[in-house]
Amino acid sequence: MDAQQILALKVEELKQLLRTEGLEATGRKIELQHRLLVHYGLTEDGNDEEEEEEDVTVHGPEQVVDQFKCLFTLKDVRESMSSYSGSDTSDINQWLEEFEDQAVTLRWNDLQKFIYAKQLLQGAARMFLKSAKKVKDWQSLKKALINEFGQKLSSARIHQILRNRKHRSNESLKVRVARH
Repeated sequence: MDAQQILALKVEELKQLLRTEGLEATGRKIELQHRLLVHYGLTEDGNDEEEEEEDVTVHGPEQVVDQFKCLFTLKDVRESMSSYSGSDTSDINQWLEEFEDQAVTLRWNDLQKFIYAKQLLQGAARMFLKSAKKVKDWQSLKKALINEFGQKLSSARIHQILRNRKHRSNESLKVRVARH
């Protein structure tokens, strides 16, 4: 079995293979994969447990697999980071700064930032993203969010104001259009 085959296995398949080899079959998927890679001699394993978070070189078709960049599932990200709703009380610049600090710590690339940020959007921010055109990467997403929610009066806030507004008795229902 080669490294690519091990990395492609599902959790239950990994556990079954570990049991077959007489190895411990508990832990997260990344740990199960690492255990098998070490067992088959397909990875350079450090002797010190502390070194486990370093990059792991997989011998085979000239491939380096940085397994520890993939430690987090979308569920993990949602549970550990705050979401952004676009409400008038939340500051997009502060949220983006916290998000990017976390991304640096976790060594995410722009694709990971793009995917995870989209998953953390809720409410008006998620609706805005659905209607936004040309948002195809992290930089365009970040720019679009700042343009929309960085303003003191976003379209979401305008809609909220209009939704809460009551018709006054001294106001006409007719709308006057200014003509130039």
